[in-house]
Amino acid sequence: MIRKYPEAKVEDFFLKIKPINFFGQMFTKLKNKKFLSLLPENNEIPGWFKDRVTKLEKNHQRFSRYPLELLTCGAAQGVIQKYVTDTHRSAFLEIALYDMRNRINATRIYNKLSIKTEKQWPIDTSAAEARVDDSRLFTYLIDFRKEHYFVRIIAGGKNLNSLKTGKQFAQTISTRIGRSL
Repeated sequence: MIRKYPEAKVEDFFLKIKPINFFGQMFTKLKNKKFLSLLPENNEIPGWFKDRVTKLEKNHQRFSRYPLELLTCGAAQGVIQKYVTDTHRSAFLEIALYDMRNRINATRIYNKLSIKTEKQWPIDTSAAEARVDDSRLFTYLIDFRKEHYFVRIIAGGKNLNSLKTGKQFAQTISTRIGRSL
């Protein structure tokens, strides 16, 4: 007996894949408050405030080339939050925080997104790896992984103060990850 299946459309296939569907939703629908609590609040780092609504990866321009790599490395959820300061108009920070489900996945994405010219940075004694990329024209890029999380921070306004602030945000998030486990 030959089975007949209804015609399948490409759109139907992609809508049934949970991670892609998940990354297409707005972040406000996420129920994991513990994940959100890893991000610094307004003025927790003095003078820095949340700027935009927190969004998921797929809808964000700056990271638009990474979702496929994140999904293949096992990302369970992600958030991007932009911070601005009231003291310097061109300075900004953008934090991308991903729950990679386990340490192996976090290590894979950390290594995959490396451009091999970064400088290693000892963020704290408990972070597995951290690096700073200063080869970009107007920004610093800070990546680190700790436990099953991968974090990427873009510090805009290429000066030592923006790098120092980016590192301060990274240390705050790293400490919170340590406390949440």
